[in-house]
Amino acid sequence: MASYIEMESGKNAFFRARALKNASDVLSSFPYDLSSPEWCDASKLEKIQGIGKNTAEHIIEFIKTGKVSDYEALKSKSPVKLEELLRIQGIGPKSILKLYKELGVTDVPSLKKAAQENKISALVGFGDKKQSSILESIEFAITHSGRVSIADAEYEINKLFDFMKNDKNIIKIEVAGSLRRRKETIGDIDILVSSKSPGETMTHFVSYKNVEKVLANGETKSSIWLKSKIQVDIRLVDVDSFGAALQYFTGSKEHN
Repeated sequence: MASYIEMESGKNAFFRARALKNASDVLSSFPYDLSSPEWCDASKLEKIQGIGKNTAEHIIEFIKTGKVSDYEALKSKSPVKLEELLRIQGIGPKSILKLYKELGVTDVPSLKKAAQENKISALVGFGDKKQSSILESIEFAITHSGRVSIADAEYEINKLFDFMKNDKNIIKIEVAGSLRRRKETIGDIDILVSSKSPGETMTHFVSYKNVEKVLANGETKSSIWLKSKIQVDIRLVDVDSFGAALQYFTGSKEHN
């Protein structure tokens, strides 16, 4: 939702987007079950630092209906396929807005066409290197955009978890996202982990022998592309917040 707001103009849009991102960070480490009777109340959620009135109402709406009407409205009026474009590494909401205004880019095919015609490199703030990186990211996304069955995903995650158990720093590790929701097909696998030594755990994760490509390697989040053509994302969370984070990251990502 914050990404759609970032594409709007004006200072208000900037602060609204930042507030949503801050709220997302707060919720990812919130140690209690938001759907419990104790917390499923907007007036109580507003008392949490970083959660405003509108955000609290969005949370309650999502818990009760599985949707957020304001998000659906932003999505329906957007001139671009934002979620599709955000899967391309190296571009964010502001870049996408510029590409739309300057070159009429609305989706991945039109982005690829603009790059192939060397139109992106001519834009201020982009250049040849950025254009080449975008093309490379597009090709990777197209080649690796398939979904896999839940059986295949579980087979791969069991092997990966056997490997991760060798890291004695790990306190807790669980599958989140669509695999935990038991979806019939899986786009990627999400993992949450708590560790006594986050850096060592992330290094251990990306050193898995079945990795074809390391997509990202950060202090709190890393991503790998397996030889079996499945993307796996791992996110570090505090052990005290693990239960709440597991609930949050098992929900639909599009509302974050």
